[in-house]
Amino acid sequence: MNFQDRLSSICERMRDENLALLIGLHDGAHFIEKPNPVMVLADFKAIGAAAAVIDRDGTCDLIVTPAWDAERAAELCPQARVTGADDLIESLLALMGKHATQSTNNDVGIAGLPFLPSGLARQISAALPSARGADKIVFDAARIKTAQ
Repeated sequence: MNFQDRLSSICERMRDENLALLIGLHDGAHFIEKPNPVMVLADFKAIGAAAAVIDRDGTCDLIVTPAWDAERAAELCPQARVTGADDLIESLLALMGKHATQSTNNDVGIAGLPFLPSGLARQISAALPSARGADKIVFDAARIKTAQ
């Protein structure tokens, strides 16, 4: 299995679960026991808080903080549309506004929310109140290691 196979599997599960978008969130704190949905969805290890937003066809938008890390992200993830930000939530909401024509809050899945610091998790939950948990979709796919 390679990264593209994993992403295809995730997109298939999104269609099965009737999700238009899947948001993977990570706070940038890397511990072996802490899952990293951004790494699974975008194949990128961020140094700060980050979000990977995947639509059903596998298109990826990657938001990284701090903003100056965008150059590295774009170099390492040429398949993604990268946005450098100083405020993850503000940038995520702006991106969700761009996706509003193809999704509503109730067909958006979120992975990684339980692993975020409570303040960040509360803000995202308040901003996307109808989004559904999608940890199982992301982490089931991540159980099989890629060749990389």
